[in-house]
Amino acid sequence: MVIIDISKREDIFQKNELKKVINVKDILFEDLQKVLIGFTFSELLTKSNLQKLNIDSEDEAIIRHYALQGKAFFDKSITKEVLFDERVSAWKTHAELPKDSASKNLLRIVVDLLYSEKSSEYDDYGSELVLEAIFSSLLRLGSGYCTQFRHYVQENVLNP
Repeated sequence: MVIIDISKREDIFQKNELKKVINVKDILFEDLQKVLIGFTFSELLTKSNLQKLNIDSEDEAIIRHYALQGKAFFDKSITKEVLFDERVSAWKTHAELPKDSASKNLLRIVVDLLYSEKSSEYDDYGSELVLEAIFSSLLRLGSGYCTQFRHYVQENVLNP
């Protein structure tokens, strides 16, 4: 039997730290999407972070396009049908990117912006599972992102 030391798994550790200060089950889907959109644009899609991850300009444009579509749906600028089409397209693009590349890992996080409450099955699975998926994706992006995201969630959910 393999025993996982959660202190060494940033995603699990940071999710548990978040749960100490916020009842994550009470986070509404809209609030979670707002936080993820904010984090994506203010932290992940900055020029310095994209350079750190060695994301080329072509991949940046693709990733930014999908992130903007998620934001547009949140802002009620596009329909669920358009969001669905963008999500399908993003998953196809994701499948074509090189395995374990920073572009693929970053796009995986952005894909989470392309779900409506219904399509994410939020009513069935709730915020805890969504957060778990986000933390897991951030871990694949690199060290420190899970910690950064936890701080961002705490600041923007507790003090919006």
